[in-house]
Order: sequence, then C-alpha cells, then structure tokens
Amino acid sequence: MRFPVRFWPRERPQESFQAFASNVSAGGMFVVTRRPLPPRTSVELEVERPRGTVKISAEVVHAARVPPLYQSVFKSGMGLRFRSPDESDVREIGALGVTLPDRGGRRNNPR
Repeated sequence: MRFPVRFWPRERPQESFQAFASNVSAGGMFVVTRRPLPPRTSVELEVERPRGTVKISAEVVHAARVPPLYQSVFKSGMGLRFRSPDESDVREIGALGVTLPDRGGRRNNPR
C-alpha cells in the first residue's frame, strides 16, 4: 500500500516535499522520493487521514538515490524510524500500510 505524505527537515520547515510512503511498520516507513535526506536527519511528516492530518517526527536511517535507468526496479527514497512509535497516531499510520514484525537490528544499536 502506498499513500501520500509531506516531509521536511525539522530545522528547515520551509523546505517541504511531497512523496509516497510505503513499507510501513510499527517502527518506521520507507518514503519514496527523488530527494532523500541524508541519514541522521531529523524530519517531520504529515499524513492525511480521514479524521485529519497527523504530524509525525522521525529520523532518516537510510537514504538511496537510484539512477533513472534503474528506477523501474529500485526506488529512490529514505528509510525513516519513528521517534515515538508508541503514540496512538503513529500506531494508526502503521495500520494503514503493511505491518511487518519488528526484527530489532540497527534500531537497538547505540550510535
């Protein structure tokens, strides 16, 4: 499932971009965009729901820019980790997409 989102770097709210969210889980999501932000960037997301807009704080943990030749197979974008995955709005957004089991991994590693 894909749904539209708007995102911007936390420190530069005037620089917002439209994109699509995919691969949503309880801990984060992949945002398909031609303008991925660098890893460790704090971002704000807005997601439209039937009951109104939800604003979510996240951090970029992975970014990939794919050359146009390969974009039919691979997508440019960024992997985001939610800062507060226990908030009810975030849990509701996770339910919109494909909820995947939490496998731990890098998320639990100290920086």
